[in-house]
Amino acid sequence: MGTLRKLVVAALGMAVAVLIVVGVAVGVRALLDHPAGAAEVLGGAVVVLFVALVVIGKLKPTVQKGTILELDLATWPAETASTSPLAALSGGRTPTLQETIEAVQKAGRDKRVVGMVVSPRFTSAPLAGVQELSAAIAGFRAAGKPTAAIVDTFGEGGPANSAYLLAAACDQIGLHEAGLVGISPLFVEPNFYRGLLDRVGVKVQVIARYEYKNAANQLTETNFTGPHAEAQQRLLDSLWEQLVDAVAAARRLDPNQVRRLADSGPLLASEALEGGLVDRVAYSDELMSDFKRRVGRTPKLVGLGAYVKKAGKRPERGKKVRVAVVTAAGEIRTTQSLPVGMTGGPVLAADQLVLTLRKVAADKKVKALVLRIDSPGGSAIASDTIWRELVRIKDAGKPMVASMSSVAASGGYYIAAPADRIVAEPGTITGSIGVVSMHPVFGEAKAKLGIVPGELHTGAKPSSFTVNRMLTRAEAKRMDVGIDHVYDTFTGKVADGRRRPLEDIQKVARGRVWSGADAVGIGLVDDLGGLDKALSVAVELSGAAAGTKADVRTFPRKQGAMGRLRKKRPLSSEDVAAAARALAAPTGVTAHLGFDPRRYWIR
Repeated sequence: MGTLRKLVVAALGMAVAVLIVVGVAVGVRALLDHPAGAAEVLGGAVVVLFVALVVIGKLKPTVQKGTILELDLATWPAETASTSPLAALSGGRTPTLQETIEAVQKAGRDKRVVGMVVSPRFTSAPLAGVQELSAAIAGFRAAGKPTAAIVDTFGEGGPANSAYLLAAACDQIGLHEAGLVGISPLFVEPNFYRGLLDRVGVKVQVIARYEYKNAANQLTETNFTGPHAEAQQRLLDSLWEQLVDAVAAARRLDPNQVRRLADSGPLLASEALEGGLVDRVAYSDELMSDFKRRVGRTPKLVGLGAYVKKAGKRPERGKKVRVAVVTAAGEIRTTQSLPVGMTGGPVLAADQLVLTLRKVAADKKVKALVLRIDSPGGSAIASDTIWRELVRIKDAGKPMVASMSSVAASGGYYIAAPADRIVAEPGTITGSIGVVSMHPVFGEAKAKLGIVPGELHTGAKPSSFTVNRMLTRAEAKRMDVGIDHVYDTFTGKVADGRRRPLEDIQKVARGRVWSGADAVGIGLVDDLGGLDKALSVAVELSGAAAGTKADVRTFPRKQGAMGRLRKKRPLSSEDVAAAARALAAPTGVTAHLGFDPRRYWIR
């Protein structure tokens, strides 16, 4: 079939070329002799050309028997795709994490795919994401198909825990002779800027709820506070325990042996081989040749992106129920005034997400919702706006499941609170149920620079929003009232959503961050797993019969390059056909639910 297809495509290509030449010649001649008929001739040629191109597109090559899937990850896949029209036009968009997972799962079911080679070359990744992709690789192996990780090095003198953990999901690991294995105990080393700020004359007034809400500590403290250190240490210990246990189970080693190897690393290739962390040391071409011989056929190596294009869509048989999947990724804001948030990551605009959720609510075929969350939090008002829309979906009779990705903390947990069930990976970073407000003061710094600030005002007293002086006692008390209101609202909605007494939630809130594994034990998470687990729970909650599968529909629907360039103006703020941008960007943050997740990416 492959040879026949190539011959057909080649013949059609030649025919198209001939048609173009003939059409141009006839068109020019007609233009000279009969200008009035030239348009008809040229129009006919265009139609024929279009039809031929469509036919060629339908005859594109498919996956051949004996294919080896190549999962080459130079960087860690993002949770969401780029919305840049230029990226879509250039064809340079890389698969997202879920698209990568789906491709691996599809290849596991594809009889034409006989094996998979994994090359994790990224430097860091969230533990939860690695766990989810590792589960997909395990499913590929469960289909009886061999896998091999072929790597030049796991770090070059530095840690490479995440890359090694993904490689350990394969049944064999091959390493370059000069390579290293940089599995290493985890650590964080935040900089505390209080001394520098004191020197330059900058002060930061912080009002937080409560002692574990440490987002501003780097600006107000000279070192870890007791609660800050306690929460951070437990989080690190939980993530490290998960990583060690996963490596030990995959490599059939004692966990204590893995810890000893990590403490003595980075390891030379020979030391890693002796310690049981790799199976063979050789050059990558030799390792690839070995794997191809192991497959036992004449295999063809196909990259992930090419496989997705060639494999096409093969609908699964059986009963299905439609489940909407909506991704909520980025720092939460009322509107997308800027594409990048304060933590350097993407922005989750509440106004746009609300419109997407309304479209889900209006779709009568959708029987359940999975909200995929990858957010460190952000605006308290925007989080509450999203919360309200999710409650409306539930009131409309559609159950909701929250699927937590690498991080769903602070505002990210706020929007998970209304869920009927919450699913997270053991390495997900969640919780941080608290609120913080920061008031920077530059008056002293300006004085040192010879700057004299002036002020005119219309109220009964000077503005409390000034950055030239500290808040007065009365102003600080007023801020306290607002912060208490946000915290009480937050914890109350979590208690309601979790169907737990408020006192129980207050014990595990107080701004403290938890791993997904620990969050299960304290009732903030119901089940451990990835998006697949969340989908199965959504099907169950929809009331569908046993054995029913999820008919997944992502919202908003994916747009091509032209669709992104040609955005429609919304008719109103309730127009679900286009993203509304009518909300004004906030001029300041009075209550922030933020948390910086990148600090806990595993290297």
